Amino acid sequence: MNLGKICFTVSLICGSFGAAQNTATESAVCEKSTQSGVRVDLGKNGFLFRAKSDLDYRQEFPVDLAMKKSISSLYSELKASGYIVVAVPLPPRGLVEEKNIDYSRASSKDYDVKRAKTQYSAYVQAMRDAGFITVDGLKIASNLSGDFYQKTDHHWTDAAAQSVAFDIYEQISENLFYTSLPKKQFESKIVGETNISGSLTDEVKKYCVETTIPNERLAKWKTQEINPAEQSLLDGDDPSVVILGTSHSLNSHANFQGFLQQNLQLDVVQASYSGAGAQGAMEHYFATDNLDRRPKILIWEFESSSAFFTNKNRIPTLTWMSNQIIPAIKNKCSTQGFETLINGNIISIPINTILKSDKPVNIRMRFEDLSIFNFNLIFKSSDGSSYTEIFNRHTSVKNSGYYYFKSDALQNIKEVFIEIPKDNSVKGSFYLNSCI
Repeated sequence: MNLGKICFTVSLICGSFGAAQNTATESAVCEKSTQSGVRVDLGKNGFLFRAKSDLDYRQEFPVDLAMKKSISSLYSELKASGYIVVAVPLPPRGLVEEKNIDYSRASSKDYDVKRAKTQYSAYVQAMRDAGFITVDGLKIASNLSGDFYQKTDHHWTDAAAQSVAFDIYEQISENLFYTSLPKKQFESKIVGETNISGSLTDEVKKYCVETTIPNERLAKWKTQEINPAEQSLLDGDDPSVVILGTSHSLNSHANFQGFLQQNLQLDVVQASYSGAGAQGAMEHYFATDNLDRRPKILIWEFESSSAFFTNKNRIPTLTWMSNQIIPAIKNKCSTQGFETLINGNIISIPINTILKSDKPVNIRMRFEDLSIFNFNLIFKSSDGSSYTEIFNRHTSVKNSGYYYFKSDALQNIKEVFIEIPKDNSVKGSFYLNSCI
């Protein structure tokens, strides 16, 4: 008999605590919040929605050849490096809370939930076809007795996080590596309650100061090991599971890390970053020079409504996967390379550090100045053409200073340089090594 399953059943009943929440009435929200282009709509039953077609009302997903090729390459590299990856693409809010959408709103009147379901399902299947163990958030939501998302906050509920954790256990339970790991027993308990002003409520208040939306009443959870063994500082196994997620994974009210420990019966390391999208946590995990003693089971949680899309404020995720994260996962680089002291916003790179036997190689770059989060790597060819790779690391991510690039597809390179934004006061050294 599996303790994870028993705890899941019991605590899911308790998890309904979070669903008994206060609701806002139609008259509680000023008209300005829905008529002036502000990004928050009031739905039914007190639900708030981000009034943008590419977020909560997303109904188009990039399930095309480019997406499939990129995620397949990413999975292949992760698998070759010994990692087991569980993808958790969270469904758009409108898709799983469709019953709470007010279709009289201008921003939601054209929302096609049937198309959104078809597109999201194809998205999940593409992840599975690539090889990822993948959680189907739509299926999870259809089996929940409560809500998948909080009413006035964009994060998921404890019931949703708990159901996802159990689904992960069910999908990974027969994996040979997982079954070989020594297990521990954990339990999750409600230890109190808290009232929160949700992130979407806070957004409305910026524009409608007279608006009053009741706080949400949520459970406070605590997960702890049952009868932990006494260990010295030198004893104990390295953790086998790490969460590479977003603020959903970090949200204490959802207790995702705790529910994973309870169901997987393993220690789980939290390595998520708030606001950093699908790539932030994974990039930080691999963009370093030390890959020893790392958990091999990766829980990759992200919002499906913003992953694998081109965003003018971020690098396209597909480019990031093929050109930047794959060489970081490989991380097989020479100890010899190019070094220079940064002087100004342009760094010229010697061609012989990029070309080996006249063929481009993968490279690892490191800035001593950790305030550099964005720059352009520019290649100029003999025919006058050029290629620019944009590096734009989210500022919420702890910066290691390491960046990687897969340059083996470039041809006839004659000049290479880095361009750093002029508003950066750059200092320190810059290092570049060739990689395989």
